[in-house]
Amino acid sequence: MSACSIALTPANPSRRGRSKVKTGCRTCKARKVKCDERFPACHRCVSTGRVCDGYGIWGGGGNSYGERYAKAQSNSPPDSSTLTVPIVPRVSSRPGLSNASERAYFDWFHGQSAGKWPGIFGSGFWDTLVLQASVSEPAILHAVLALSCAHRSSSIAGSTRRSLTSASPDKHEQFCLRQYSSAISGLKPHFMSNSKASIRVALIACIVFTCLEFVRGHYQTGKNHFYNGLRLLGQLRVLSGNAHLTECPSMSKSEQSVDNWLAEQFARLHLQARLFGQKPISSPTATPERFPVQPVSFNSPSHARKCLDQLISKTSALAERHRASRPHTLPSADTLQQQARIQHALAAWLSAYEASATPAVKRDIVSAMGYKILHSYYLVAHVTASTCLRLDGEMAFDCFTDDFRTIMRNSFQLGEIVFNDGPGTKWEHNPAVPPIVADMGWITPLYFVALKCRVREVRMEAVRFLEHGDCKEGIWDAALAASVAREVMAVEEEGLGRADSVGCGKAEMDEEEAKMPPERNRIHDVEIVLPEGPEGELGIVCKRRVGEGQVETIERYRDAISRKWSGRKV
Repeated sequence: MSACSIALTPANPSRRGRSKVKTGCRTCKARKVKCDERFPACHRCVSTGRVCDGYGIWGGGGNSYGERYAKAQSNSPPDSSTLTVPIVPRVSSRPGLSNASERAYFDWFHGQSAGKWPGIFGSGFWDTLVLQASVSEPAILHAVLALSCAHRSSSIAGSTRRSLTSASPDKHEQFCLRQYSSAISGLKPHFMSNSKASIRVALIACIVFTCLEFVRGHYQTGKNHFYNGLRLLGQLRVLSGNAHLTECPSMSKSEQSVDNWLAEQFARLHLQARLFGQKPISSPTATPERFPVQPVSFNSPSHARKCLDQLISKTSALAERHRASRPHTLPSADTLQQQARIQHALAAWLSAYEASATPAVKRDIVSAMGYKILHSYYLVAHVTASTCLRLDGEMAFDCFTDDFRTIMRNSFQLGEIVFNDGPGTKWEHNPAVPPIVADMGWITPLYFVALKCRVREVRMEAVRFLEHGDCKEGIWDAALAASVAREVMAVEEEGLGRADSVGCGKAEMDEEEAKMPPERNRIHDVEIVLPEGPEGELGIVCKRRVGEGQVETIERYRDAISRKWSGRKV
Protein backbone atom coordinates (compact mmCIF):
# COMPACT_ATOMS: atom_id res chain seq x y z
CA MET A 1 0.00 0.00 0.00
CA SER A 2 1.40 3.41 -0.90
CA ALA A 3 1.70 6.10 1.71
CA CYS A 4 -0.98 8.25 0.17
CA SER A 5 -3.56 5.47 0.04
CA ILE A 6 -4.06 5.40 3.81
CA ALA A 7 -7.49 6.80 4.66
CA LEU A 8 -7.57 10.11 6.47
CA THR A 9 -9.52 9.69 9.70
CA PRO A 10 -10.45 12.15 12.43
CA ALA A 11 -7.99 12.47 15.26
CA ASN A 12 -8.87 10.97 18.65
CA PRO A 13 -11.05 13.58 20.38
CA SER A 14 -11.04 11.94 23.80
CA ARG A 15 -7.71 13.35 24.92
CA ARG A 16 -8.18 16.74 26.60
CA GLY A 17 -5.58 19.12 27.89
CA ARG A 18 -4.80 22.75 28.39
CA SER A 19 -5.87 25.23 25.76
CA LYS A 20 -3.28 25.83 23.06
CA VAL A 21 -2.65 28.52 20.51
CA LYS A 22 -3.66 26.66 17.34
CA THR A 23 -3.30 29.38 14.72
CA GLY A 24 -0.78 32.04 13.90
CA CYS A 25 2.91 32.17 13.13
CA ARG A 26 5.34 29.74 14.70
CA THR A 27 6.94 32.45 16.85
CA CYS A 28 3.62 33.45 18.42
CA LYS A 29 2.71 29.80 18.93
CA ALA A 30 5.97 29.19 20.76
CA ARG A 31 5.38 32.29 22.91
CA LYS A 32 1.74 31.23 23.42
CA VAL A 33 0.41 34.63 22.47
CA LYS A 34 -2.32 35.64 20.05
CA CYS A 35 -1.05 36.26 16.51
CA ASP A 36 -2.61 38.81 14.15
CA GLU A 37 -1.70 36.45 11.25
CA ARG A 38 -0.62 39.18 8.89
CA PHE A 39 1.24 38.01 5.80
CA PRO A 40 4.12 37.57 5.08
CA ALA A 41 5.16 38.44 8.67
CA CYS A 42 2.84 39.09 11.59
CA HIS A 43 2.79 42.64 12.96
CA ARG A 44 3.18 41.44 16.54
CA CYS A 45 6.62 39.97 15.82
CA VAL A 46 7.85 42.71 13.50
CA SER A 47 6.75 45.56 15.79
CA THR A 48 8.68 44.07 18.72
CA GLY A 49 11.84 43.40 16.72
CA ARG A 50 11.41 39.65 16.63
CA VAL A 51 11.91 37.41 13.61
CA CYS A 52 8.57 35.98 12.52
CA ASP A 53 9.09 32.30 11.69
CA GLY A 54 6.13 32.25 9.33
CA TYR A 55 3.26 29.81 8.90
CA GLY A 56 4.89 26.51 8.08
CA ILE A 57 4.49 25.39 4.48
CA TRP A 58 2.14 28.31 3.85
CA GLY A 59 5.14 30.61 3.87
CA GLY A 60 5.51 33.94 5.51
CA GLY A 61 8.10 35.12 7.94
CA GLY A 62 10.19 38.22 8.36
CA ASN A 63 12.75 40.10 9.01
CA SER A 64 15.52 37.64 8.10
CA TYR A 65 14.43 37.24 4.51
CA GLY A 66 11.46 39.54 4.22
CA GLU A 67 13.39 41.94 2.04
CA ARG A 68 14.08 39.21 -0.50
CA TYR A 69 10.38 38.41 -0.55
CA ALA A 70 9.50 42.01 -1.35
CA LYS A 71 12.15 42.13 -4.04
CA ALA A 72 10.88 38.91 -5.61
CA GLN A 73 7.36 40.30 -5.66
CA SER A 74 8.39 43.59 -7.26
CA ASN A 75 10.47 41.91 -9.97
CA SER A 76 8.05 39.11 -10.84
CA PRO A 77 6.00 39.48 -14.03
CA PRO A 78 2.19 39.36 -13.85
CA ASP A 79 2.21 35.64 -14.52
CA SER A 80 0.51 32.55 -13.17
CA SER A 81 3.76 31.46 -11.56
CA THR A 82 4.20 34.69 -9.55
CA LEU A 83 5.16 33.74 -6.01
CA THR A 84 2.97 34.64 -3.08
CA VAL A 85 5.10 32.60 -0.70
CA PRO A 86 8.53 34.01 0.13
CA ILE A 87 11.76 32.63 -1.21
CA VAL A 88 13.06 29.86 1.04
CA PRO A 89 15.83 30.58 3.53
CA ARG A 90 19.42 29.60 2.89
CA VAL A 91 20.22 25.89 2.84
CA SER A 92 22.67 26.22 5.72
CA SER A 93 19.81 27.25 8.01
CA ARG A 94 17.65 24.21 7.23
CA PRO A 95 16.70 21.95 10.12
CA GLY A 96 16.42 18.19 9.89
CA LEU A 97 19.56 17.38 7.88
CA SER A 98 21.19 14.93 10.25
CA ASN A 99 24.32 13.84 8.39
CA ALA A 100 26.70 14.71 5.58
CA SER A 101 24.91 12.52 3.03
CA GLU A 102 21.59 14.24 3.63
CA ARG A 103 23.20 17.66 3.40
CA ALA A 104 24.99 16.70 0.19
CA TYR A 105 21.84 15.42 -1.50
CA PHE A 106 19.79 18.39 -0.39
CA ASP A 107 22.48 20.83 -1.53
CA TRP A 108 22.57 19.06 -4.89
CA PHE A 109 18.81 19.23 -5.32
CA HIS A 110 18.66 22.85 -4.23
CA GLY A 111 21.70 23.98 -6.22
CA GLN A 112 21.93 21.66 -9.24
CA SER A 113 18.66 19.87 -9.83
CA ALA A 114 16.01 22.39 -8.80
CA GLY A 115 16.91 24.81 -11.59
CA LYS A 116 16.13 22.34 -14.39
CA TRP A 117 13.80 19.89 -12.66
CA PRO A 118 10.57 21.95 -13.00
CA GLY A 119 11.13 22.22 -16.76
CA ILE A 120 11.23 25.18 -19.10
CA PHE A 121 7.92 26.69 -17.91
CA GLY A 122 8.67 26.68 -14.21
CA SER A 123 6.32 25.61 -11.46
CA GLY A 124 5.21 27.25 -8.25
CA PHE A 125 4.98 23.76 -6.79
CA TRP A 126 8.63 22.87 -7.48
CA ASP A 127 10.16 26.35 -7.43
CA THR A 128 8.68 27.33 -4.08
CA LEU A 129 6.23 25.03 -2.33
CA VAL A 130 8.33 21.86 -2.10
CA LEU A 131 11.42 23.65 -0.83
CA GLN A 132 9.32 25.69 1.59
CA ALA A 133 7.53 22.60 2.87
CA SER A 134 10.82 20.79 3.44
CA VAL A 135 11.69 23.41 6.09
CA SER A 136 8.73 22.63 8.33
CA GLU A 137 7.63 19.11 7.34
CA PRO A 138 10.13 16.26 7.93
CA ALA A 139 8.12 13.94 5.68
CA ILE A 140 8.56 16.31 2.73
CA LEU A 141 12.24 16.80 3.51
CA HIS A 142 12.87 13.04 3.41
CA ALA A 143 10.80 12.71 0.23
CA VAL A 144 12.89 15.43 -1.44
CA LEU A 145 16.10 13.71 -0.33
CA ALA A 146 14.89 10.43 -1.85
CA LEU A 147 14.00 12.18 -5.11
CA SER A 148 17.34 14.00 -5.17
CA CYS A 149 19.21 10.74 -4.68
CA ALA A 150 17.28 8.95 -7.43
CA HIS A 151 17.74 11.88 -9.79
CA ARG A 152 21.45 12.28 -9.14
CA SER A 153 22.27 8.57 -9.12
CA SER A 154 20.64 8.12 -12.52
CA SER A 155 23.73 9.83 -13.95
CA ILE A 156 26.26 8.48 -11.45
CA ALA A 157 25.36 4.82 -11.80
CA GLY A 158 22.84 4.76 -14.60
CA SER A 159 20.19 3.60 -12.15
CA THR A 160 17.35 4.07 -14.63
CA ARG A 161 19.13 1.70 -17.02
CA ARG A 162 20.67 -0.50 -14.32
CA SER A 163 21.80 -3.98 -15.24
CA LEU A 164 19.02 -6.50 -14.84
CA THR A 165 21.43 -8.88 -13.12
CA SER A 166 21.91 -6.49 -10.18
CA ALA A 167 20.46 -8.45 -7.26
CA SER A 168 20.90 -5.90 -4.47
CA PRO A 169 20.61 -2.11 -4.34
CA ASP A 170 23.79 -0.05 -4.37
CA LYS A 171 24.58 2.60 -1.75
CA HIS A 172 22.61 5.25 -3.63
CA GLU A 173 19.53 3.06 -3.84
CA GLN A 174 19.88 2.16 -0.16
CA PHE A 175 19.98 5.83 0.80
CA CYS A 176 16.99 6.53 -1.42
CA LEU A 177 14.94 3.72 0.13
CA ARG A 178 15.82 4.82 3.68
CA GLN A 179 14.66 8.36 2.95
CA TYR A 180 11.56 7.01 1.23
CA SER A 181 10.70 4.97 4.31
CA SER A 182 11.33 7.93 6.62
CA ALA A 183 9.05 10.09 4.49
CA ILE A 184 6.23 7.56 4.71
CA SER A 185 6.69 7.28 8.48
CA GLY A 186 6.64 11.06 8.76
CA LEU A 187 3.26 11.19 7.05
CA LYS A 188 1.53 9.01 9.64
CA PRO A 189 0.59 11.91 11.96
CA HIS A 190 -1.03 13.66 9.01
CA PHE A 191 -3.06 10.56 8.19
CA MET A 192 -4.53 10.76 11.69
CA SER A 193 -5.95 14.19 10.96
CA ASN A 194 -8.75 15.30 8.70
CA SER A 195 -7.55 18.89 8.44
CA LYS A 196 -6.90 20.75 5.22
CA ALA A 197 -3.30 21.36 6.26
CA SER A 198 -2.63 17.64 6.68
CA ILE A 199 -4.21 16.81 3.33
CA ARG A 200 -2.03 19.44 1.69
CA VAL A 201 1.10 17.88 3.16
CA ALA A 202 -0.02 14.45 1.95
CA LEU A 203 -0.68 15.87 -1.53
CA ILE A 204 2.80 17.39 -1.72
CA ALA A 205 4.25 14.02 -0.73
CA CYS A 206 2.10 12.22 -3.32
CA ILE A 207 3.49 14.34 -6.14
CA VAL A 208 7.08 13.92 -4.97
CA PHE A 209 6.58 10.15 -4.59
CA THR A 210 5.01 9.96 -8.05
CA CYS A 211 7.96 11.70 -9.68
CA LEU A 212 10.41 9.66 -7.61
CA GLU A 213 8.96 6.41 -8.93
CA PHE A 214 8.94 7.69 -12.50
CA VAL A 215 12.64 8.55 -12.19
CA ARG A 216 13.34 5.06 -10.82
CA GLY A 217 11.38 3.47 -13.65
CA HIS A 218 8.67 2.07 -11.35
CA TYR A 219 5.81 3.44 -13.40
CA GLN A 220 2.94 1.40 -11.96
CA THR A 221 3.85 2.38 -8.40
CA GLY A 222 4.14 6.00 -9.51
CA LYS A 223 0.70 5.86 -11.11
CA ASN A 224 -0.75 4.40 -7.90
CA HIS A 225 0.66 7.32 -5.91
CA PHE A 226 -0.82 9.71 -8.45
CA TYR A 227 -4.29 8.13 -8.41
CA ASN A 228 -4.33 8.13 -4.61
CA GLY A 229 -3.36 11.79 -4.73
CA LEU A 230 -6.34 12.53 -6.96
CA ARG A 231 -8.62 11.06 -4.32
CA LEU A 232 -7.02 13.25 -1.66
CA LEU A 233 -7.43 16.25 -3.95
CA GLY A 234 -11.15 15.51 -4.02
CA GLN A 235 -11.21 15.52 -0.21
CA LEU A 236 -9.44 18.88 -0.18
CA ARG A 237 -12.08 20.30 -2.52
CA VAL A 238 -14.84 19.13 -0.18
CA LEU A 239 -13.18 20.53 2.95
CA SER A 240 -12.39 23.82 1.20
CA GLY A 241 -15.87 24.13 -0.27
CA ASN A 242 -14.10 25.04 -3.49
CA ALA A 243 -14.88 22.70 -6.39
CA HIS A 244 -12.21 24.05 -8.74
CA LEU A 245 -9.57 25.05 -6.16
CA THR A 246 -9.63 28.61 -7.45
CA GLU A 247 -10.08 31.87 -5.58
CA CYS A 248 -12.24 31.49 -2.49
CA PRO A 249 -13.12 34.41 -0.17
CA SER A 250 -12.77 32.25 2.95
CA MET A 251 -9.18 31.28 2.13
CA SER A 252 -6.04 33.33 2.71
CA LYS A 253 -3.92 34.30 -0.28
CA SER A 254 -1.21 31.87 0.79
CA GLU A 255 -3.72 29.00 1.00
CA GLN A 256 -5.05 29.87 -2.45
CA SER A 257 -1.52 29.85 -3.85
CA VAL A 258 -0.76 26.45 -2.35
CA ASP A 259 -4.02 24.92 -3.58
CA ASN A 260 -3.55 26.42 -7.04
CA TRP A 261 -0.04 24.99 -7.26
CA LEU A 262 -1.22 21.57 -6.14
CA ALA A 263 -4.11 21.54 -8.62
CA GLU A 264 -1.84 22.75 -11.42
CA GLN A 265 0.73 20.02 -10.78
CA PHE A 266 -1.87 17.26 -10.68
CA ALA A 267 -3.42 18.61 -13.88
CA ARG A 268 -0.02 18.56 -15.60
CA LEU A 269 0.70 14.98 -14.53
CA HIS A 270 -2.79 13.95 -15.58
CA LEU A 271 -2.35 15.42 -19.05
CA GLN A 272 1.05 13.75 -19.42
CA ALA A 273 -0.46 10.36 -18.64
CA ARG A 274 -3.34 10.82 -21.12
CA LEU A 275 -0.98 11.79 -23.93
CA PHE A 276 1.28 8.82 -23.15
CA GLY A 277 -1.41 6.26 -23.86
CA GLN A 278 -2.67 5.73 -20.31
CA LYS A 279 -6.33 5.06 -19.64
CA PRO A 280 -8.19 8.32 -18.99
CA ILE A 281 -9.37 9.09 -15.50
CA SER A 282 -11.50 11.86 -14.07
CA SER A 283 -10.01 15.32 -14.37
CA PRO A 284 -8.05 16.38 -11.26
CA THR A 285 -9.16 20.00 -11.49
CA ALA A 286 -12.85 19.63 -12.41
CA THR A 287 -12.46 22.08 -15.29
CA PRO A 288 -15.74 23.82 -16.13
CA GLU A 289 -17.27 23.17 -19.53
CA ARG A 290 -17.04 26.82 -20.55
CA PHE A 291 -14.19 27.86 -22.80
CA PRO A 292 -11.89 30.57 -21.43
CA VAL A 293 -11.58 33.69 -23.56
CA GLN A 294 -8.17 33.68 -25.26
CA PRO A 295 -6.13 36.88 -24.80
CA VAL A 296 -4.89 39.00 -27.69
CA SER A 297 -1.32 38.17 -26.67
CA PHE A 298 0.52 36.28 -23.93
CA ASN A 299 2.75 37.92 -21.34
CA SER A 300 5.00 34.86 -21.03
CA PRO A 301 5.41 31.27 -22.23
CA SER A 302 3.89 30.13 -18.91
CA HIS A 303 0.78 32.18 -19.63
CA ALA A 304 0.52 30.70 -23.13
CA ARG A 305 1.07 27.21 -21.76
CA LYS A 306 -1.70 27.54 -19.17
CA CYS A 307 -4.19 28.52 -21.87
CA LEU A 308 -3.04 25.75 -24.22
CA ASP A 309 -3.17 23.05 -21.53
CA GLN A 310 -6.89 23.63 -21.11
CA LEU A 311 -7.47 23.27 -24.84
CA ILE A 312 -5.33 20.12 -25.10
CA SER A 313 -7.28 18.60 -22.22
CA LYS A 314 -10.61 19.40 -23.90
CA THR A 315 -9.33 18.01 -27.21
CA SER A 316 -8.20 14.77 -25.57
CA ALA A 317 -11.52 14.44 -23.74
CA LEU A 318 -13.47 14.91 -26.99
CA ALA A 319 -11.43 12.24 -28.77
CA GLU A 320 -11.76 9.82 -25.84
CA ARG A 321 -15.53 10.27 -25.58
CA HIS A 322 -15.98 9.66 -29.28
CA ARG A 323 -13.81 6.53 -29.21
CA ALA A 324 -15.72 5.20 -26.23
CA SER A 325 -19.10 5.60 -27.96
CA ARG A 326 -19.48 4.64 -31.63
CA PRO A 327 -16.32 5.82 -33.40
CA HIS A 328 -17.36 4.58 -36.87
CA THR A 329 -20.71 6.38 -36.99
CA LEU A 330 -21.63 9.98 -37.63
CA PRO A 331 -21.07 12.12 -34.52
CA SER A 332 -24.00 13.90 -32.94
CA ALA A 333 -24.71 17.58 -33.50
CA ASP A 334 -23.59 18.36 -29.93
CA THR A 335 -20.29 16.57 -30.52
CA LEU A 336 -19.69 18.45 -33.76
CA GLN A 337 -20.47 21.72 -31.99
CA GLN A 338 -17.94 20.88 -29.28
CA GLN A 339 -15.32 20.17 -31.94
CA ALA A 340 -16.04 23.50 -33.64
CA ARG A 341 -15.65 25.37 -30.34
CA ILE A 342 -12.31 23.69 -29.68
CA GLN A 343 -11.05 24.50 -33.16
CA HIS A 344 -12.16 28.11 -32.80
CA ALA A 345 -10.36 28.38 -29.44
CA LEU A 346 -7.21 26.81 -30.90
CA ALA A 347 -7.26 29.33 -33.75
CA ALA A 348 -7.56 32.16 -31.21
CA TRP A 349 -4.65 30.69 -29.23
CA LEU A 350 -2.51 30.55 -32.37
CA SER A 351 -3.28 34.19 -33.12
CA ALA A 352 -2.17 35.22 -29.62
CA TYR A 353 0.91 33.01 -29.95
CA GLU A 354 1.94 34.68 -33.21
CA ALA A 355 1.55 38.09 -31.59
CA SER A 356 3.73 37.06 -28.65
CA ALA A 357 6.38 34.61 -29.80
CA THR A 358 8.37 36.65 -32.32
CA PRO A 359 9.24 39.60 -30.03
CA ALA A 360 9.65 37.37 -26.97
CA VAL A 361 12.18 34.91 -28.39
CA LYS A 362 14.66 37.73 -28.93
CA ARG A 363 14.80 38.45 -25.20
CA ASP A 364 15.93 35.21 -23.57
CA ILE A 365 16.49 31.50 -24.07
CA VAL A 366 13.53 30.53 -21.87
CA SER A 367 11.08 32.38 -24.10
CA ALA A 368 12.69 30.97 -27.24
CA MET A 369 12.53 27.38 -25.98
CA GLY A 370 9.12 27.73 -24.36
CA TYR A 371 7.33 29.14 -27.39
CA LYS A 372 9.00 26.64 -29.72
CA ILE A 373 7.78 23.73 -27.57
CA LEU A 374 4.29 25.20 -27.29
CA HIS A 375 3.94 25.53 -31.06
CA SER A 376 4.55 21.79 -31.42
CA TYR A 377 1.94 21.03 -28.76
CA TYR A 378 -0.50 23.32 -30.51
CA LEU A 379 0.01 21.30 -33.71
CA VAL A 380 -0.66 18.07 -31.79
CA ALA A 381 -3.94 19.52 -30.50
CA HIS A 382 -4.84 20.98 -33.90
CA VAL A 383 -4.33 17.68 -35.73
CA THR A 384 -6.16 15.71 -33.03
CA ALA A 385 -9.14 18.07 -33.00
CA SER A 386 -9.34 17.98 -36.80
CA THR A 387 -9.23 14.18 -37.13
CA CYS A 388 -10.91 12.72 -34.04
CA LEU A 389 -14.45 12.71 -35.52
CA ARG A 390 -13.66 11.78 -39.11
CA LEU A 391 -14.95 8.49 -40.50
CA ASP A 392 -11.93 7.68 -42.66
CA GLY A 393 -9.96 6.45 -39.66
CA GLU A 394 -6.19 6.74 -39.65
CA MET A 395 -6.15 7.87 -43.28
CA ALA A 396 -7.33 11.26 -42.00
CA PHE A 397 -3.82 11.99 -40.71
CA ASP A 398 -2.36 11.92 -44.22
CA CYS A 399 -3.71 15.44 -44.77
CA PHE A 400 -1.44 16.83 -42.06
CA THR A 401 2.02 15.88 -43.30
CA ASP A 402 3.05 19.55 -43.37
CA ASP A 403 2.17 19.87 -39.68
CA PHE A 404 4.22 16.77 -38.87
CA ARG A 405 7.18 18.24 -40.74
CA THR A 406 6.78 21.48 -38.78
CA ILE A 407 6.94 19.56 -35.50
CA MET A 408 10.18 17.96 -36.66
CA ARG A 409 11.56 21.34 -37.70
CA ASN A 410 10.64 22.79 -34.30
CA SER A 411 12.47 19.91 -32.60
CA PHE A 412 15.65 20.49 -34.57
CA GLN A 413 15.48 24.23 -33.96
CA LEU A 414 15.00 23.61 -30.25
CA GLY A 415 18.25 21.65 -30.24
CA GLU A 416 19.99 24.51 -32.03
CA ILE A 417 18.73 27.00 -29.45
CA VAL A 418 20.15 24.93 -26.59
CA PHE A 419 23.45 24.43 -28.43
CA ASN A 420 23.91 28.08 -29.41
CA ASP A 421 22.36 29.96 -26.49
CA GLY A 422 22.50 27.39 -23.67
CA PRO A 423 26.16 27.88 -22.61
CA GLY A 424 26.36 30.10 -19.57
CA THR A 425 22.76 29.41 -18.57
CA LYS A 426 21.14 26.67 -16.49
CA TRP A 427 20.15 24.99 -19.77
CA GLU A 428 23.76 24.36 -20.70
CA HIS A 429 24.52 20.66 -20.97
CA ASN A 430 25.86 19.42 -17.64
CA PRO A 431 26.82 15.73 -17.38
CA ALA A 432 26.36 15.94 -13.60
CA VAL A 433 22.65 16.71 -14.00
CA PRO A 434 20.68 13.94 -15.75
CA PRO A 435 18.32 14.98 -18.58
CA ILE A 436 15.27 14.35 -16.42
CA VAL A 437 12.55 16.94 -15.76
CA ALA A 438 9.12 16.81 -14.17
CA ASP A 439 7.27 18.63 -16.93
CA MET A 440 6.48 18.30 -20.61
CA GLY A 441 9.09 18.98 -23.28
CA TRP A 442 9.86 17.77 -26.79
CA ILE A 443 9.15 14.00 -26.35
CA THR A 444 5.34 14.12 -26.68
CA PRO A 445 5.14 15.84 -30.10
CA LEU A 446 7.85 13.55 -31.53
CA TYR A 447 5.99 10.47 -30.31
CA PHE A 448 2.80 11.82 -31.90
CA VAL A 449 4.61 12.17 -35.24
CA ALA A 450 6.10 8.68 -34.92
CA LEU A 451 2.63 7.18 -34.40
CA LYS A 452 0.45 9.23 -36.73
CA CYS A 453 2.65 10.24 -39.67
CA ARG A 454 2.90 7.46 -42.27
CA VAL A 455 5.41 9.27 -44.50
CA ARG A 456 8.31 7.00 -43.70
CA GLU A 457 11.05 9.60 -44.02
CA VAL A 458 9.38 11.89 -41.47
CA ARG A 459 8.35 9.00 -39.23
CA MET A 460 11.88 7.61 -39.04
CA GLU A 461 13.29 11.03 -38.21
CA ALA A 462 10.97 11.19 -35.21
CA VAL A 463 11.89 7.68 -34.05
CA ARG A 464 15.63 8.34 -34.33
CA PHE A 465 15.26 11.65 -32.52
CA LEU A 466 13.58 9.81 -29.63
CA GLU A 467 16.22 7.08 -29.58
CA HIS A 468 19.06 9.58 -29.35
CA GLY A 469 17.32 11.71 -26.73
CA ASP A 470 17.87 9.45 -23.69
CA CYS A 471 15.84 11.69 -21.39
CA LYS A 472 12.71 11.67 -19.24
CA GLU A 473 9.91 14.20 -18.92
CA GLY A 474 7.56 13.23 -16.09
CA ILE A 475 6.00 9.90 -17.02
CA TRP A 476 7.50 10.17 -20.51
CA ASP A 477 10.66 8.20 -21.27
CA ALA A 478 12.21 8.85 -24.69
CA ALA A 479 13.66 5.33 -24.93
CA LEU A 480 10.33 3.65 -24.13
CA ALA A 481 8.48 5.96 -26.53
CA ALA A 482 10.97 5.13 -29.31
CA SER A 483 10.62 1.39 -28.70
CA VAL A 484 6.82 1.59 -28.84
CA ALA A 485 6.93 3.70 -32.01
CA ARG A 486 9.22 1.21 -33.76
CA GLU A 487 6.92 -1.66 -32.85
CA VAL A 488 3.88 0.23 -34.12
CA MET A 489 5.72 0.73 -37.40
CA ALA A 490 6.59 -2.97 -37.55
CA VAL A 491 2.96 -3.99 -36.96
CA GLU A 492 1.66 -1.59 -39.61
CA GLU A 493 4.28 -2.65 -42.18
CA GLU A 494 3.87 -6.37 -41.57
CA GLY A 495 3.22 -8.13 -44.86
CA LEU A 496 4.31 -5.14 -46.94
CA GLY A 497 7.80 -6.45 -47.57
CA ARG A 498 9.58 -3.83 -45.52
CA ALA A 499 9.45 -5.09 -41.96
CA ASP A 500 13.20 -5.66 -42.03
CA SER A 501 13.94 -2.14 -43.21
CA VAL A 502 12.66 -0.21 -40.21
CA GLY A 503 16.17 1.02 -39.48
CA CYS A 504 17.03 2.04 -43.02
CA GLY A 505 17.63 5.63 -44.03
CA LYS A 506 15.88 7.53 -46.79
CA ALA A 507 18.58 6.72 -49.35
CA GLU A 508 18.02 2.99 -48.87
CA MET A 509 14.28 3.10 -49.49
CA ASP A 510 12.99 2.40 -52.96
CA GLU A 511 9.76 3.74 -54.40
CA GLU A 512 7.71 0.81 -53.08
CA GLU A 513 8.99 1.25 -49.52
CA ALA A 514 8.15 4.94 -49.54
CA LYS A 515 4.44 4.21 -49.97
CA MET A 516 2.27 4.67 -46.91
CA PRO A 517 0.53 1.61 -45.39
CA PRO A 518 -3.16 1.18 -46.28
CA GLU A 519 -5.95 1.70 -43.77
CA ARG A 520 -6.32 -2.04 -43.13
CA ASN A 521 -2.74 -2.11 -41.79
CA ARG A 522 -2.91 0.97 -39.61
CA ILE A 523 -3.45 0.72 -35.87
CA HIS A 524 -5.00 3.22 -33.49
CA ASP A 525 -5.84 3.73 -29.82
CA VAL A 526 -2.36 2.69 -28.71
CA GLU A 527 -2.41 2.10 -24.96
CA ILE A 528 1.01 1.65 -23.34
CA VAL A 529 1.44 -0.89 -20.54
CA LEU A 530 4.34 0.65 -18.66
CA PRO A 531 6.89 -1.58 -16.89
CA GLU A 532 7.30 -1.82 -13.15
CA GLY A 533 11.02 -1.27 -12.79
CA PRO A 534 13.95 -1.64 -15.21
CA GLU A 535 13.37 -5.39 -15.31
CA GLY A 536 9.66 -5.03 -16.09
CA GLU A 537 7.85 -5.90 -19.28
CA LEU A 538 6.78 -3.13 -21.66
CA GLY A 539 3.55 -3.68 -23.56
CA ILE A 540 1.10 -2.08 -25.96
CA VAL A 541 -2.59 -2.76 -26.53
CA CYS A 542 -3.95 -1.30 -29.78
CA LYS A 543 -6.75 -1.69 -32.32
CA ARG A 544 -7.07 -2.06 -36.08
CA ARG A 545 -10.03 -1.95 -38.46
CA VAL A 546 -10.81 -5.27 -40.13
CA GLY A 547 -14.11 -4.44 -41.77
CA GLU A 548 -17.04 -2.08 -41.77
CA GLY A 549 -17.43 -1.11 -38.11
CA GLN A 550 -15.29 -4.06 -36.96
CA VAL A 551 -11.98 -3.86 -35.12
CA GLU A 552 -9.41 -6.31 -33.81
CA THR A 553 -7.36 -5.83 -30.65
CA ILE A 554 -3.63 -6.48 -30.82
CA GLU A 555 -1.39 -7.00 -27.81
CA ARG A 556 2.40 -6.84 -28.03
CA TYR A 557 4.94 -7.22 -25.26
CA ARG A 558 8.68 -6.58 -25.09
CA ASP A 559 10.87 -8.97 -23.15
CA ALA A 560 12.92 -7.08 -20.57
CA ILE A 561 16.15 -8.98 -21.26
CA SER A 562 16.13 -9.70 -24.99
CA ARG A 563 14.26 -6.47 -25.87
CA LYS A 564 12.36 -8.44 -28.50
CA TRP A 565 8.66 -7.95 -29.10
CA SER A 566 6.09 -10.70 -29.37
CA GLY A 567 2.34 -10.84 -29.04
CA ARG A 568 -1.01 -11.94 -30.27
CA LYS A 569 -4.31 -10.75 -31.65
CA VAL A 570 -7.24 -10.80 -29.21
